Amino acid sequence: MQKVARKIVVTLVLCLLLTIPMLINTNVYAQSTTLIVESPPEPVPTESFFDVYIHVDSFFDIFYFGIMFTYDTTMIDAVDALAVPPFETSYKMIDDASGLIIIEGFGGPVTGIAKLTEFRFKCTRAGTSPLTIADAYLADPAGFQIPIDNIINGIVTQTTWYFKPPYPDYAPSGVPDFDQKQLPYWTNPWPPIGTWSYCGPVAVANSLWWLDSEFEPNPIPPPIINDGFPLVQSYAPGVWDDHDPLNVQPLVDDLAFLMNTNGMRYGTQNLCGTEVHQMANAINEYLIRQGLDWKFYVHLQKAPSFLWIEDEVKKCQDVVLLLGFWQESQGTWWRVGGHYVTVAGVDSLNMMLAISDPYIDWAETGGMGRVLPPPPHPHTGIPETLHNDAAYVSHDYYPIGQSPSPGGPFGFYEYPAEYVIDNFGSCQNTPDEFIQMDGEYVPGLPIFTEIEYAVVTSCKTGIVAAGSEDTNIYVWDYYGAFQWQFALGNPVVSVAMDNNGRFIAAGTRSPFAPITGSVWLFDTALGGPPGNILWVQTVPVAVSYNGGWAGTESKSVDVKYNAYNGYVVVAAATDEGIYLYDQSGSLIWLFNHQSPETLVRISQDGNYIVCLGNSDGQVHYFSHMRNGVPGWQAADGVPVWESIDVHAFWAAISGDGSYIAYSGGTWPMPDRIHLISMHSAPYPKMVWEYILSVSAFWRVDMPCSGKSVVTVNDDPSDTVGAIAIYWDDGNDGWDGGDSTPVWTYWPGKETGGAQIPTDDFYTVAISENGGYVATGGAPANIYLLKNAGMLQQKMGLMPHRIQSVDLSFEGKYGAAVDWSGTIWFFDKDTGFILSWANPMQMPFHCVAVSKLYPCIYPYPNHDIKATDIKTCKDSGTPTPVLTLHNTAHVNATVLNGGVFTESFQVAVYANSTLIGVKTVSNLGPGLQTTLEFIWNTTGWTKGKYTLHVQASIVTDEIDVYDNSYIGAISIRLTKKGDVKPDDAVNVLDLIVVAGVLGTNPSSPNWNPNADVKHDHAINVLDLIVVAGALGT
Repeated sequence: MQKVARKIVVTLVLCLLLTIPMLINTNVYAQSTTLIVESPPEPVPTESFFDVYIHVDSFFDIFYFGIMFTYDTTMIDAVDALAVPPFETSYKMIDDASGLIIIEGFGGPVTGIAKLTEFRFKCTRAGTSPLTIADAYLADPAGFQIPIDNIINGIVTQTTWYFKPPYPDYAPSGVPDFDQKQLPYWTNPWPPIGTWSYCGPVAVANSLWWLDSEFEPNPIPPPIINDGFPLVQSYAPGVWDDHDPLNVQPLVDDLAFLMNTNGMRYGTQNLCGTEVHQMANAINEYLIRQGLDWKFYVHLQKAPSFLWIEDEVKKCQDVVLLLGFWQESQGTWWRVGGHYVTVAGVDSLNMMLAISDPYIDWAETGGMGRVLPPPPHPHTGIPETLHNDAAYVSHDYYPIGQSPSPGGPFGFYEYPAEYVIDNFGSCQNTPDEFIQMDGEYVPGLPIFTEIEYAVVTSCKTGIVAAGSEDTNIYVWDYYGAFQWQFALGNPVVSVAMDNNGRFIAAGTRSPFAPITGSVWLFDTALGGPPGNILWVQTVPVAVSYNGGWAGTESKSVDVKYNAYNGYVVVAAATDEGIYLYDQSGSLIWLFNHQSPETLVRISQDGNYIVCLGNSDGQVHYFSHMRNGVPGWQAADGVPVWESIDVHAFWAAISGDGSYIAYSGGTWPMPDRIHLISMHSAPYPKMVWEYILSVSAFWRVDMPCSGKSVVTVNDDPSDTVGAIAIYWDDGNDGWDGGDSTPVWTYWPGKETGGAQIPTDDFYTVAISENGGYVATGGAPANIYLLKNAGMLQQKMGLMPHRIQSVDLSFEGKYGAAVDWSGTIWFFDKDTGFILSWANPMQMPFHCVAVSKLYPCIYPYPNHDIKATDIKTCKDSGTPTPVLTLHNTAHVNATVLNGGVFTESFQVAVYANSTLIGVKTVSNLGPGLQTTLEFIWNTTGWTKGKYTLHVQASIVTDEIDVYDNSYIGAISIRLTKKGDVKPDDAVNVLDLIVVAGVLGTNPSSPNWNPNADVKHDHAINVLDLIVVAGALGT
């Protein structure tokens, strides 16, 4: 009764709130306005997340809105609600117990069709839930009410089934369902002669076709010829598409030969159908031939359980099952045949599988299943080619349960084995180990349909590494499959990976005096330890958190590839300063200013480093071009910039080093977040600073593009509580106006809750593409948010506080570790994948996820390249010269190597000093442009300078190594009249000028060094200038 009364009160209050704008001002409009609930078009699997949008279709300018939304809370739970840009959320409240959301917003204005709000839900139970706009208002910028003429509500259907998803090019109904009854030679040449025996290659063709459709980067369905992914290719290039129905038969023929179906490849006698081990070897051979063994791999699982199959299918792996038909009499078992099928879906709650069966379309004949498009299908009989159009499928449902035969512990209940046994009897598709158990079918005895093998084609994932107080480093793949561990002697306080996850750096530190520690470098391409240990160096690695000997996470080691060095470099923050090592373990440089360094970060391109120390709070920035030679050299170990006016705690660096963000403050001043642009002339400058509400331990992060910043706080005073604050550049570049946060989040904000003073965030990570933010702490939850501020998922409660979190490049996968020694693997779309507990229950202090991994490709192709840099002095002999207090023209060329129109910045440097920055707007795919810069050398120092151009990294750009280009020619800045140059003006300089008198830039013997007046002509005036400087 109390719950009902509460719901009534809440509803009345919210209804009143929604009507306030209508009471304030009204106006009469003649045009119609419609609100539309956009619900998921397909059934949503239970335990998964989905989004619902509210659209408006109006002739008028909409500036204000308010929506009261109801749903069936017994079937779905609300996660978050947010206004969709250009609208901002002004108020929201989620009462999940009552199935009620209220949200108000303002912005725009917008006219026509636009999204107003986004709601995120989690499906908890099967059924159908209405999605209803219970009340709403719209108003224009002046506050006049806009009448709502129509409301189109929605529904969402929840199902216990999970199906491998459809793809437009071309698996529009999910996993294809090709038929094996097509060509006369797809039959058995051995007794029983004439039975259809190509179920193995057909089942694999279903699998590979679906995978090829999943990874097609530019999906255009057949008959248009379009193929951007080479897993399945046209067998008649230029005649038909790789996904044309005509391509099915040659694909099956190709696979059948590779897997020795019917013994055709090796002349194997009495081989009926396909032997499962030869199938697996053939798929692997096919992958190698297609050049995709770097991305996919094949593995066999004998007698898999239902849970194992379920797990593989939900990871979107391709699973082909070998079903064995078994009979028994008086305790004796024999195998009477076998058949291959492809798994299309799984019902976890009811322990059922949906399959594409190459021989029978059981759902079409009235059995359980789904038939797409809705039946009847216009079959024509043998040859059964209708399903070669992958839109036509019969996904047949079968319950799975335990089974007693030798074929395996799990089998298909209700499979119509008696219906198909005449085709699959005797030796059909027999694994080598069961040949001796082959026998004849005995009518009248039951047939047990067993799952003998699963043949799985998997996409290779990335890896996750975590360091523990138990002294071990542990490594898994994204799905939590354990790879290896190794004891490093001391507690592991920091781990890091290069972009591809090949190299892992780990730092250790003893908890007690005397302090000892070490830095380790592992190469995962060499397998597990000790064989993959490249080197170890003894140094006292620091901890980044000064609240304890190890505290929460530390960012005191890092490793990145530097294209100019041609290898990875490892940086370590230690009590003795910053050590930079090369891939072989040799020291490149040591930066020691008599104070410990506690945090170090290397830019994704490996060219820049930022570090700081908690004890003195100074921030230091290093460039690989400090000495004018590309790649890290000993002379680069001196900062090119540093900040000493703020006591810094944490720092982040963009992928190309163009921006750094750091937190800190100087007592009694409040803490601040600082954003520094390194693309500022003549020196780096602060773009903005943000004054924080409380002094705390503020951690910061930024994506590869540097276009956003996020910070979270650990509030030891327990006066404010945890908060995440997010800024971005508005997609028009950073400026001082961007210091206002775009959004904030604290635990419970999504439901209207206030901050709780005892809450803390101990870690934060933003995906390198900037799409997602992950944080956590106490309470022991992981919070995953979209970059618009909407809560994507809340995962918890964990056993203890979250210590560290990291995300893959696109935020699809992540991992978090906690104080109790547990690691949690998660997927942004489905939540937790798996957890693993340290047997000693000792804390994990750090976790790192490989940003890039084989399965991410093909990724949307954003790629900016710097391709050339030239000056008007390049042809100067014997070396190009530019005199001080003069100018030179510098031309930088950049190319858009991707498939999207891009806007970005281009910076030109001489060594590590900026010459200038320009913006390129809307450069189309495949186009290049050349920008002219003026290099004014007034105030510069004499010396040798190497010019290089840096194009900023755009959102979603993966290849960051070609964004910079370093000129092959160096220019010497010298004094007026020093033409040779040798730092002296004498008669030899006069001789050089006299030798080219009367020339200009079009002359074959033009020497720009002799053009000391910079007027593009060499004449007596240049001689006069040199003569006037003689003896200097």
